[in-house]
Amino acid sequence: MIQTLRRMLGLDPEAQLKRTLGDMELPTFSKTTQALLRDLRDPDAPMSRIGDRLAADPGLSVTVLRLANRASNGLRRPIIDAAHATRLLGRSEIESLVIAAAVKQALPDAKAPGFDSGRFWRDAALRASVAKQLADVTDPARARTAFTAALLQDMAVPLLVSANPECYRDLIAEGTDQLEAREEERYGWNHATVAGWLCSSWALPDDLTGLIVHHHQPGATPVLRAAEHALDADPEAFLEDAREAAGLGPEQASALLEAARVDAQELQAALA
Repeated sequence: MIQTLRRMLGLDPEAQLKRTLGDMELPTFSKTTQALLRDLRDPDAPMSRIGDRLAADPGLSVTVLRLANRASNGLRRPIIDAAHATRLLGRSEIESLVIAAAVKQALPDAKAPGFDSGRFWRDAALRASVAKQLADVTDPARARTAFTAALLQDMAVPLLVSANPECYRDLIAEGTDQLEAREEERYGWNHATVAGWLCSSWALPDDLTGLIVHHHQPGATPVLRAAEHALDADPEAFLEDAREAAGLGPEQASALLEAARVDAQELQAALA
């Protein structure tokens, strides 16, 4: 799958991004965040150093701590600082939270007719909450990756809106249904491929990149399909996907969706 993914993304994703975004500056992670992510993937890097790196970026640290406390609300005492978070949560959990916070920080606050930034992140938060809860049932070891993929799968959209608001707003105005096909027809790429170029330029993990790039394709995981259909006004597709993904009956799936809606509100507030 990794080789297929690399063929799809091309040999130079950063060059592809520059061609697509034109004069717009490419979104980047801070040097501190880049060093932090390298240390999180290095088993020899001490957790004390990881905590120090996280604390060195106050904006990132505050968001990560909000996310960590939301994810660990069963604790009797809140997570109070970066060192506490790294000791308690471990590398995998911290990496997922850092990626979510860093991407939110790096993306522009898109303002264009027809694009509602608040609704965009509200939908992303609901997808992420549904994906996490379903993956907790089906594959707990990958629940955090499913959460991050569902949260970030459409992350290229605000970037594309900011880069070319007059042209892209027409696509957005027609709604999200079949958006990828309309993007392909007009531009020769779709927002999932652009998101893959972003993942590559930020050196995000291959498994996360693969889920993001393929999230609208027929081979997308049932968990991500269910998370996408959680946004639909008609719940039938979500109920069917929840049954396929986790063997949930209609009542169980409906209860999960309601719990995810509450969780999504807290998630959106933590990311703000």
